Amino acid sequence: MSKTVLMRYFAGIADTAGISQETVELSPDATVADLANTLSALHGEQFRLNLAVCALISSGRRLQDDDPLLDGAEIDALPPFAGG
Repeated sequence: MSKTVLMRYFAGIADTAGISQETVELSPDATVADLANTLSALHGEQFRLNLAVCALISSGRRLQDDDPLLDGAEIDALPPFAGG
């Protein structure tokens, strides 16, 4: 049985992906690192580079590579923002 997460992309990472959101199916024991690898395989090298500098946020918490993913999670990919 797989798990499904909803990825939402903002700013530059949305431009690189060419979409603002997508549903991704993963193995039941998938981690954030597995998700990143799956997304990079789908979208290519430039996406992988952009995703590497993004914060991945779910339920108000920044995710780490070894965090397990919950089925049905909504994950936001937020690139770094600058300003003052």
